[in-house]
Amino acid sequence: METLRDVLAFMLSILAKSASAELSSRLSRFSLWILPDTPALAGAWVVRFRDPLPGGASRVCKIDAVLTQFGRRVQGSGHVQGEPGDPFEYKGWIRRNAFFGDFRRRNRNILAGTGTFVVKIAADGSDMTGRCGWYDSDLDAVKSSPYEWKNVRATA
Repeated sequence: METLRDVLAFMLSILAKSASAELSSRLSRFSLWILPDTPALAGAWVVRFRDPLPGGASRVCKIDAVLTQFGRRVQGSGHVQGEPGDPFEYKGWIRRNAFFGDFRRRNRNILAGTGTFVVKIAADGSDMTGRCGWYDSDLDAVKSSPYEWKNVRATA
């Protein structure tokens, strides 16, 4: 069951949708202040996964992602490095030290690349590791891969 603090963080996220970028950022930080046990995931990330190829081989792919956060709710966008014209959207939740959710292409008519993930958040918030699964239209199959998130500010 959601706590009063979770409800307040959700209300702040609704208020932030109509606020300026500056006020929205402050409301996001305040939502983390009222939920002090919640890891801070807002910011830029590089996400790494293995993309299977026909014949059983695979290639490493990287995604540039940016997350925003209100309390335990996280959302964001990203694109495969070198392919900025094909953006993804992320939506998820934080529970203790786990971040789980789904991703999809911004163009909702494209099923390929639609999937789900669960990752464990490192104690220092610098990275997250877990697994993702998605529908691959090239192989006409559901695939999965290790899923590694590195915080850009932690690697700088």
